[in-house]
Parts: sequence; C-alpha cells; structure tokens
Amino acid sequence: MLTLVAVALIAALVLSVAVGLAVAAIRGIDTSAWWSADGFGHLASGYLNALVAAAFFGVAGTVLGLVLRSTALTLAVGVAWTFPIEHIVQDSWGASTRVFPGLVFDAIGRGGVAEAGYGTALLVGTAYAIGATMLGAVALSRRDVTA
Repeated sequence: MLTLVAVALIAALVLSVAVGLAVAAIRGIDTSAWWSADGFGHLASGYLNALVAAAFFGVAGTVLGLVLRSTALTLAVGVAWTFPIEHIVQDSWGASTRVFPGLVFDAIGRGGVAEAGYGTALLVGTAYAIGATMLGAVALSRRDVTA
C-alpha cells in the first residue's frame, strides 16, 4: 500500500512541476533556481515529508478500521475527527497542533508549522504511529476469528 502511495505521490509531484513550469513560463518567472542542488533538495524533502505524513495517516486509518470493524463507521469517525473537530479546537487552542494526530501529521507533511516545529511533529507523529500499531496488533490478536 505504501508503495502505491509513493508512486502516486511521485506522479503528483511530476504533474505539479510540469504545471508549475507551464505557469511560470506564461508569467515570465525564472525557474533556473528550481534545477539547482538547493531546488532539488527542497523537492526531495517535500516529497519525503508528504510520504511520511501519508504513511502516518494510513497507519491511523488502518488501525481505526481494525478497532471499529466497519468501513462506514471508520470513515465517519476518521473524517469527522480529522477535519472539523481538530480544526475547530485548533482555532481556540493553539497547542492542539502539537497534540492532535491529524494536525501533527499535517505539520509533518508541511515540513513543520509555526505552532509545531518539524522535529516536534515528527516525534509526536512517530509516537502516534507506534502507539496505533501496537493498538492494532492487540485488536487483531484478540479478534474472534475461526478458520
């Protein structure tokens, strides 16, 4: 699954660069810095940040599915929590960006944000992924499955 996400992100990256080049050419923007070592470094770090964030979101979604055992319920809880609830709380509690999983994973994907630096977000995100993996393993091992 992660390989498929990695390939999809590469395709999105290639498409984004192509569109960016076309728009830059139309607007007369110099893109020579894009092809420097620094430009490629930013491109690679952005890609890796997006890949890590996607992997962490994938782990969280998979474990949510294992625990809730219903696709519809998993989607409802996951979407309701990550989009409106986390963002509503974020508006009134700035530290939520360093605490709530969706906001932490988003901060990783963006390379860090003002409220949650990259190192902090990566540390908290990794802790969430490890904790979720352990919870998923326990839920799966206790599942009543007969052959």
